[in-house]
Formats: sequence, C-alpha cells, structure tokens
Amino acid sequence: MDKLPLGVARIDPHGDIVEFNQAAEMITGYASGEVLGRPHAEILHATGDSAVCPLAAGNGSVARETPVRNKNGSIKIVALAASPLFEPGMKYIGGVEYFQDVTDARRCQKDRNNFLAMLAHDMRTPVVVMGGFLARLEAGKSGPVTESQRRELRLLIDEALKLERLIEAFLECAKVEAEPFRPTRAPYDVLEAVARQMRLAREEARKKQITMTWSCDSALPAVVYADATLIDRVLANLLDNALKYTGPGGLILVNLSDRGDKLLVKISDTGAGIPEDELPSVFDAFHRGRWDVQGTGLGLAIVKKIIDAHSESITVESTPGQGSRFSFTLARS
Repeated sequence: MDKLPLGVARIDPHGDIVEFNQAAEMITGYASGEVLGRPHAEILHATGDSAVCPLAAGNGSVARETPVRNKNGSIKIVALAASPLFEPGMKYIGGVEYFQDVTDARRCQKDRNNFLAMLAHDMRTPVVVMGGFLARLEAGKSGPVTESQRRELRLLIDEALKLERLIEAFLECAKVEAEPFRPTRAPYDVLEAVARQMRLAREEARKKQITMTWSCDSALPAVVYADATLIDRVLANLLDNALKYTGPGGLILVNLSDRGDKLLVKISDTGAGIPEDELPSVFDAFHRGRWDVQGTGLGLAIVKKIIDAHSESITVESTPGQGSRFSFTLARS
C-alpha cells in the first residue's frame, strides 16, 4: 500500500480507519498514527456523521470527486474510488478508499473555463456592432450600393450572424458547465412545453414544408419534476436540430410515453441521419460530423449536459438517409 501513488484508507465495519498509506498522509496532512482507530468520516469527510461515508453501511462501489479537509484546515478536491469488503458468505468487514488529489487540475480547469467564457463574452459586442454597421451599408444608409456590393455585404452579414450564434452557444455551454450547477426543479408539464416549442418552430417548418406532430400514451400524466428553463432549451435544441437536417416534405414526430416513475420523450425525424461512426461523438462539444454544414457543434453538447445535470439519460439512434431519433427520460418526482 505504501508504494501506491494514490492515497489509500481501509476502514473496519464501524467506519474507523485501520490502514492509512503514505500518499494518504501527504494528501491529508495527517500521520497514520494520528488517524488509526478514528472515524473515517471525521478525517476524510470533515464530519462526525458516519452516514456520509459511502462505505459505512456496506453499500456498493462508488466513484466521485469530493472535498477533503486537510489537517491544516484547507480544502482539497480528490478523485475518490471506494469499495466495500466482504468475507465469504457476504459478511461486511469494512471497505477501502483510493483517492488522488486533483485540486490543482480542477483549479486550472475552472480558470480556463472562466477565461474562455470572458473572452467569448467580450467578443460578442464587437461582432454585434459589426453586423449592425454592415446591415446599414447593405440598406444604403451610408450611400448608394451597387447590386454586386450588396451581394458581398450580404455574405459578410451572414458570416457575422454565424459567428454571433457560435459565441452565444459557447456562452450557454460555459454557463451549463459552471460549478456549482444545480437544476431548479419544479412541476413541469412536458406536453404543454412540447406544444409551445412546436408553435415557436412552426414558421421554420412551414418554410421547409415539414410536418410536425406529436403523440402520447392514452391519459398519460405528462407532469415531471425538472428545471423548466433548461428542459425548454433541450426541447428547442432537439427540434431545431431536427428541422435543420430534415429536407422539404419531411416529418418530425415528438412522442411521450410512460416509463413508470419516468417519462420518456422521443424526437424523431426523417432527415439526413447520422453515420454510424459519428454516433459515439454526437454529444461532444464542438463536434461537427461530416453531415453538419451549418451547426456550431454545441447544441447537442448543451442538451447532454442539461440531461446529465438532471441525473437522467439521453440516447440517439440513426440511419443515414432515413432519419434520427433522440430519446431522453425525466423523473416524475
């Protein structure tokens, strides 16, 4: 144990520490002689409540990041993996935790995210101003404009709008990633929200001659417990994605179905579909597959982060040339 580069603490069935290696001493500031026989929760979780220890009741293995209070009072962030230990016959005899100090790495990550978000925020104003002046030039408010000049100005305006949308998406992604991030849960009527988002998307669907419709199980209770603003964003992004890649005459269908204590939402389209080798990366930030000619690569990443923040799941199925189906769950309570 002392040769391992990770901190290791072994506890007995009562939650008291019985082994503590050198790396654990380095991370916590405690010598092993100071902690042996003392409550694990007190040393590593800075509390007298043994219930906070993931191993105290013989629960299953866990992996997470958690704060640890150093002997000198400072807080460190550790990546923790904990597993219970059993004798033959499944008698619980304690457990073992492995932990690694990731404080500096998380601080660097936070500083990087803050810098990028600040940079994107500061870029937005000049881009908006540039677009506004280009629009004035195109409209002839600064003097006569030839048809050739008007076409070139329109190209510049379109590119400025693309950059503005990318900056907005990046800022939204940075906001979703910010710590701490907790959805504000409340009763949320998914059926009413779907109808509202479809009304907002109706004009774009009409322009492309796309049929939008919805279906649900008979007498389905459509109220869940979720963050209304965030799930509205999920529905808007998924419908926008379907509209973007569905051709004229296509179909977009939203289906709600009962899954016991959860509601399953499926958004299907008859669009271009996604190649099989692209599916594993479809929710990655800034990923743009070869089918994507106009997206920012952030819309689906934002959707995934919002669903993850609700401790729910989202999946995608797709057949190139036939369409895609995105499915996610929401808890009823």
